[in-house]
Amino acid sequence: MVTAFFPTIILLIGYLFFLVMTKKYKSYSRQKLTRLTLFVCYVIALIGIVFFPFPIQRELIEDSIRYGMEQYHNFIPFSTLLRSFNEMGDIGILSLMHLFLNVLLFIPLGFLVPIIWSKKMSVQSVVWCGFFTSLCVEAVQFLLSLSLGYVYRSADVDDLILNTLGTFMGYLLFKFTYYKKRNRSCL
Repeated sequence: MVTAFFPTIILLIGYLFFLVMTKKYKSYSRQKLTRLTLFVCYVIALIGIVFFPFPIQRELIEDSIRYGMEQYHNFIPFSTLLRSFNEMGDIGILSLMHLFLNVLLFIPLGFLVPIIWSKKMSVQSVVWCGFFTSLCVEAVQFLLSLSLGYVYRSADVDDLILNTLGTFMGYLLFKFTYYKKRNRSCL
């Protein structure tokens, strides 16, 4: 099983190496460098959460299939959401937690994208960015599952919807804090 620890360390070292080798950090203000580093750390954490641990042992994969621990892809909008609300027992609560975490996972993206690129980015641009990022995640999870012959991470259209909602909520949080900060500085 490949865990997220080593890929995270490698990506962080790669980011620092890039900054040092290109000497970009010298042309950035401390505030911009901090924002960029926060964004890179978020992206690395996102990769770690959505793709790892990654099963590579054939025996582990075969055992997961044999004991029914395999997940399933969902391409029907709202079916996972509706199933979660209908199964309000232990499984339903876990499903609702999973759905809540999908929203929570993309709130930082909606908050950080306008900070990094432009404070004047429209809500549509930020939401599209979240949608395409989530679409890429779900597509990679689907393709990895196909290559393994085992669904270790499910590709779910409801995740796409919830991740996009999380991006929108992050943008609203950005706008709230940005306007609050701007109004405070005018007083």
